[in-house]
Amino acid sequence: MPYIVKDKIAIVTGSAQGIGKEFAKRLLNNGGRVCLSDTNTQIGDETLEELIDIHGKSAVTFKRYT
Repeated sequence: MPYIVKDKIAIVTGSAQGIGKEFAKRLLNNGGRVCLSDTNTQIGDETLEELIDIHGKSAVTFKRYT
């Protein structure tokens, strides 16, 4: 049985690229909302813009962590 993520909010660490980014995409594709979090601000901002273009501004946000 698939996990139900519709209308749930997830914080995905290390999500600017790689596995974290792909996990965030899957959550968004299944109706979830995502807070991207990564130490790499430049790539994080690029990923944020990419996902906003696909899923809308209300579905995804980005926070830098140290």
